[in-house]
Amino acid sequence: LKKNKTLVAETGRLKQLGAIKHDMEAICSDAEKFLDRSCRNPIKGKIDQFKKIYIYDFYLPLHDTCVGKKLNWKKLDTYTGTGTFCRLNLLKKLHQCISATRLNSKIARWQDLNKYKCINPFLEDQLEHSVKCSKCSFPDNPEDGKYANLKKELESIDETLEKFLLEFEDKIIKEIRQYRDNIQYIDNDDSKRIIAGILEKKQLPDSLDSRLIKDINQLFREIDVIELSVRKDIIEKIFPDGEMIRFEDLQKAFATIQSDIIKNRDKESIRIKLKLD
Repeated sequence: LKKNKTLVAETGRLKQLGAIKHDMEAICSDAEKFLDRSCRNPIKGKIDQFKKIYIYDFYLPLHDTCVGKKLNWKKLDTYTGTGTFCRLNLLKKLHQCISATRLNSKIARWQDLNKYKCINPFLEDQLEHSVKCSKCSFPDNPEDGKYANLKKELESIDETLEKFLLEFEDKIIKEIRQYRDNIQYIDNDDSKRIIAGILEKKQLPDSLDSRLIKDINQLFREIDVIELSVRKDIIEKIFPDGEMIRFEDLQKAFATIQSDIIKNRDKESIRIKLKLD
């Protein structure tokens, strides 16, 4: 208890333990008193009193409060099923504008908290013969403040996720506005309509799916628009001599046109338009 004063709130009861310990030491350290049965008789009662105070006033309440059943450990099992977490998981896929490093670090920290969890139904019996829980050895190095922070961390999971969600959505809306000129290059008409609604309302829709996330990612690409001259880039390459060609010549010509277009370019970012001569 002296080594873990940061966890002890019952200073009055701690002083009482110190007084009992002092009385027993006074008897046991004096051979004459110890050999005197009348002086020695109180020792067993004082030991029982000491154990009772230690177990029921200190260790059990502290164990339950710091690592045991009074902590809301269910949070670690349920937060991944919340709508907020599922929405964040979708938004994380917008890797062109969202960095999930801090969120992933926080999730890893929450997963690590499980190592402190200790629900020991036999603890009360064990303390009759031991000063610590045999399952978790609580308290273990409390100077780092981990026990004081456990409750706070568990209770703040939902709030922390909501903060990340607000941050992500605000960033995404700003990026969509930045790249709004690229909406014309999105193939899916439903996604175009939804993204236009995001720009108008300045908020993401309540319902998100993988298709919309994919199309929003496409919005953030640096679109490479290539203009092809109908005569120079197509007709003259297919009919270089202006004469009739074979089918395999047509295939080769198309392959050449395709090769020229994608050379040193990202195929997914390419958009082709005809330049009418």
